[in-house]
Amino acid sequence: MLEFELKQNPETILEVFSITPESIQNAKPEDILRQPIRLGNTATEIGEWFSVSGDGSDLHHIWNGDLSRVHGIGYQMSGGRIQVNGDVGNHLGSRMTGGTIHTRGTAGHYTGAEMRGGLIQIQGNVGHGTGSAYDGGRLGQNGGAILVQGSAGQDVGRAMRRGLIGIGGKAQQRCGFTMRAGTIMVCGGVTEQAGLEMVRGTIMLGGTPPPLATRFIDAGQHKFPVTNLITRYANQLGFSHIWDTEEWHLYHGDSLCGGRGELLTTC
Repeated sequence: MLEFELKQNPETILEVFSITPESIQNAKPEDILRQPIRLGNTATEIGEWFSVSGDGSDLHHIWNGDLSRVHGIGYQMSGGRIQVNGDVGNHLGSRMTGGTIHTRGTAGHYTGAEMRGGLIQIQGNVGHGTGSAYDGGRLGQNGGAILVQGSAGQDVGRAMRRGLIGIGGKAQQRCGFTMRAGTIMVCGGVTEQAGLEMVRGTIMLGGTPPPLATRFIDAGQHKFPVTNLITRYANQLGFSHIWDTEEWHLYHGDSLCGGRGELLTTC
């Protein structure tokens, strides 16, 4: 187990995109301290900002401190385990393909953006773009699971193609925007524009928010036993929220773009 302890809060963004369990698995302690990171536009080293202890051969990393200005933890990781004890900045687990990330605080924007596999667990809230494509990108989350106990910002699952996103609280605008496949669960409901321009996929919403009236076709109430399987699977992964119902109100859309996505609201 390799442990990183933040020495002092940076005055600007501290980027650690190059530090993953695999990239320094066999590195010597002195080499780990010299690993390059960035403070804003300035090159620096991990040892300038973090005390490092332990051994990373087991692919288990622990990050401690107020990491709200530390961006890129778990970026492109393909295996191992990362535990964050505190709040963390943007791009947590973005473009990851495997492994597990668990944070006990909140996370910033683009958590799990363009991820392909693995598991991200957030005990607090997340910012905008969770599981989404980056600006200009065409493909968002394409595998794996993101489970958030709190609420989320805008554009959850934008351009999502595969995988699972669970939000325990509310999600802001454009949840599932241009979604192509996959499943998004939002237990606390959404503010507006859920499923805008979605083509395929399933969005499960707590409560009964009105869908985009001119874009979604009301298909009435139906029983979907598979929804219990989905929520129980998320529960097994550590998601503390679960729906104990098979009956949902179904809307198909977005009809203005020929979509046949499923927007389910609790009856």
